[in-house]
Amino acid sequence: CFPVTINARKLFYTSSLARNLPPQELSLFEKMLEESDIYEIEEVALFKSPQMAINANHSPEKKFLTHLISGTHSQHFDSFIKSPDKGFYSVPYSYKKGTHMKYGSFNPDFFIMKSRQVIVVEIKDDNEDSRETQAKMRDALTHFAELNSRQSTQQYIFLILGKSDFELFFNQLDRGNLIQYQSEIMDRLKLLLQDN
Repeated sequence: CFPVTINARKLFYTSSLARNLPPQELSLFEKMLEESDIYEIEEVALFKSPQMAINANHSPEKKFLTHLISGTHSQHFDSFIKSPDKGFYSVPYSYKKGTHMKYGSFNPDFFIMKSRQVIVVEIKDDNEDSRETQAKMRDALTHFAELNSRQSTQQYIFLILGKSDFELFFNQLDRGNLIQYQSEIMDRLKLLLQDN
């Protein structure tokens, strides 16, 4: 089922979606087409996802997804999932806010499969370097390092990307060089963590 709130979203969908919807969801989908910024993916082979439609909520997510499904980059990975904001794969984090510890969890935005690698991507604005974002990065890096140490089937790589990181990220994705890749926003967050 599709979310009812559709303002400020961009709907990416495959041309086969409408044919596969039950009647009650088809009417909601048609309403979304009238009211949303839409992008129909006609070349379904570029949309390497089990999802037939994806809502991108923020400008950086829209831009990242547009790059991800372009013919230039889609040939360099096997598949991807855009996770919903809640309830898919939660990563716990904590940080000190004032005199109290604050605890939460977040769903990384994208999971990209490339051979045995799972590239887990959290999208942020370039200037998003709050204590909360620092804690998300720190605790997610620990989480996925622990996950990698407990199994050898997949290698998980966690990255936070800002808009200014997209070009270099996709260049490294295309070349298969993401193991050592470090985004600008992550470099800044690591420096801020050292200062705290």
